[in-house]
Amino acid sequence: MADVLLIDDDPLLRGALLEHLKHAGVDAEDAQDGLDGLAKARQNHPKIIILDEMMPRMSGQEFIEALRAEEWGKQI
Repeated sequence: MADVLLIDDDPLLRGALLEHLKHAGVDAEDAQDGLDGLAKARQNHPKIIILDEMMPRMSGQEFIEALRAEEWGKQI
């Protein structure tokens, strides 16, 4: 289970941010879009989510709304 979930559809930006987080000793994982991120968030319940707003398949706002509908996500 990662402490940080990074969700961004830009693979270069996502990779760079993930590399910096891991270099800093942060337990992090990434997702390529909101749907992928939601599946990983449901499975791992990360402490922090870094989220892009404009993504295909599910925007950042749609992700937040879906996450808040989850029992464990209501605190977000």
